[in-house]
Amino acid sequence: MKHTSKKVRSSILLVLAVLAALNVAAQIYFGRADLTEGRVYTLSDYSRQLVRNLDDKLTVKVFFSEDVGPQYNQNRVYIRDMLEDYRAYSKGRFVFEMVDPREKELFESEARKYRIQPVQAQVVENDQLTVKLVYMGLAFLAGDKTESIPFLGEVSGLEYTITSTVRRLTVDELEQVGVIQGHGEPELGGAMPPGMAPAASGLSTLSELLSQNYRVTPVTLSAVGEVDPGLNTLLWIAPREEVGQADLYKLDQFLMRGGKLGLFLDQVEAELQAQQATPLELGLDEFLAHYGIKVNRDLVGDVQCGSVQMRQGTGLMSLFAISKKYPLFVELRSFDDEHPVSRDLENAMLFFPSSLDTAAFARAREIGAAVRPIVSSSDHSQVQIPPRWDLMPMERMEREALVSRFKDGPQVLAASIEGAFTSFFSGKDLPEGLEETETGRLDQGLETRLAVVGDGDFMTDGYAQPQNLMLAQNIVDWLSLDDGLIGIRGKTITTRPLKELESGTKKLLKWLNILGVPILIVIFGLLRYSSRRRRAELV
Repeated sequence: MKHTSKKVRSSILLVLAVLAALNVAAQIYFGRADLTEGRVYTLSDYSRQLVRNLDDKLTVKVFFSEDVGPQYNQNRVYIRDMLEDYRAYSKGRFVFEMVDPREKELFESEARKYRIQPVQAQVVENDQLTVKLVYMGLAFLAGDKTESIPFLGEVSGLEYTITSTVRRLTVDELEQVGVIQGHGEPELGGAMPPGMAPAASGLSTLSELLSQNYRVTPVTLSAVGEVDPGLNTLLWIAPREEVGQADLYKLDQFLMRGGKLGLFLDQVEAELQAQQATPLELGLDEFLAHYGIKVNRDLVGDVQCGSVQMRQGTGLMSLFAISKKYPLFVELRSFDDEHPVSRDLENAMLFFPSSLDTAAFARAREIGAAVRPIVSSSDHSQVQIPPRWDLMPMERMEREALVSRFKDGPQVLAASIEGAFTSFFSGKDLPEGLEETETGRLDQGLETRLAVVGDGDFMTDGYAQPQNLMLAQNIVDWLSLDDGLIGIRGKTITTRPLKELESGTKKLLKWLNILGVPILIVIFGLLRYSSRRRRAELV
């Protein structure tokens, strides 16, 4: 008996020793198993590297009220767990503290100090809905710099928000991104230039998002002798007026120096309300073709599309609007899963898009450039070319009828190009009115990147859906050689659109759902009855 008791004690001591060793190892080596698609609960390599390379201490103060209701309590746990992950990878330089909300006066005064204000939140308590003033924010302190995230009622995309904030606080200077103005483009401040069309409005939402990671500045080509040599990325969004040779020369020399360019071009001015479409003459075709780019003057429609609100009837009945599918609002689902810009995207939408000419891609490849389509329409697409345009929304039609009209196959709507090019102006005189600059003229360019999308409206305030802005931000990051942020941003995507099915398949699944379970129950009952009857006969 003594021998058995001694053996049990030894086993217990051994188990305790193993547990203690595991506990010590867990403090030294950090890891976790994340089986979710896209590893949404695991910090990306970019975030880990960022905090691992911190030179100085960075502190995060968490202001989270005590009585926030059960719907927000999970947010508190999620935030704390994520900050703990940052701390674990930072070698002790990233620290955080949960400010105690029970010390109310100190809690509230410190929150206000970091510009975190209480917000009204609907809190469910004891089966009743009440409105409370609550704090749910973060304050970041790095040396003499501070930033705050004033409200975290929604934690989707939290890693991107935290990593972007840490990045801003720890880099010496944010990279500059220029947005070309002066040719009827939508303005950064939100306004549309006088006389310019419509619906798109300005770029204030995009500008605000890009400002989280870049210094966004307008660039008027006609007002400068050359593009600022310190500027590495330019965006050209929806020009509406013809571009002169002098401006093209400045853009050409920017590309020769290795500058990166994002082109978001409308080739057709379409007005839904007026039911009119007009091809645009921007004077860019020959210039862009030199770099392997041609945006066709056409309109691409797709069975896979968004909707518009249309008023029905006359008189008082015209006050009522119904939603109708509109093929010229193309919903994108066909992405290059390997390209950094698009591999984490699931959907986006382009408005009155034009197709890209793949013959121009072939010319670019001949000189060694790498060309990759990024986004395409579905197999059931239709290409409209001038002078006949059909801008009327589709009436309700069976899928078979739609497919018979939309039979032009998938159309490339966005692409990327990487390579070194010769100057478009090589062997030509300088455009009139220009003089040689101090930096001189380049006829052979450095390696550069270009991205082109056959739509300039999708990122403007009038159409700025979250997925569209994500596509635009990904393009800017790729152009700026900042691919790390793209993967983090992609973790916020949660859309899971249903696949389109043939009419016959839909009917089959419908009747299987209706009759399948009852039939299985009947079959089980018959088998059970037969089995019991056989046993009874044996007895």
